[in-house]
Amino acid sequence: MASKPVDNSLGLPGFVKVQDGVANGRKPALDGFESLKRQGYRTAIYLHPAGADVSAAKEVAEGRGLRFVAIEVTPEKLPVNLNSFNDAVGDKASRPTYVFDDDGVRTGALWYLHFRTVDAMNDDAARIRAKPLGFTNQGEEAQAFGLAIQRYLETR
Repeated sequence: MASKPVDNSLGLPGFVKVQDGVANGRKPALDGFESLKRQGYRTAIYLHPAGADVSAAKEVAEGRGLRFVAIEVTPEKLPVNLNSFNDAVGDKASRPTYVFDDDGVRTGALWYLHFRTVDAMNDDAARIRAKPLGFTNQGEEAQAFGLAIQRYLETR
């Protein structure tokens, strides 16, 4: 079960341990990547919007010795995004892994679907687990992801 967010003093806003070897949060500050490395993290997974320039985050992460994985996440490509996400967080050889996005919308949506599909949780349990990870229905983008999630689950 996801723990409560920890103090942001390590440059890791919204940092939450999700499961053994996997944590989640928002985009790290510069010292956040260093903090991840000091804590033994091996991989940083950035869930980003279409067209985002990930080069700066990649350069900083790799400069700290972290493996960097960028996954473009959009409501239109959610099934493909979910497969990439599940593969990345399921790769035990890359752990410990830190998953992040800019505002929680992408991490929340993908963790919710991960809990529904991989962990076989019901809707209520998945919502409870995904909420501290950014899952919300507030805002236009979150609503677009909500509709994409609904369509995906209806076709499974």
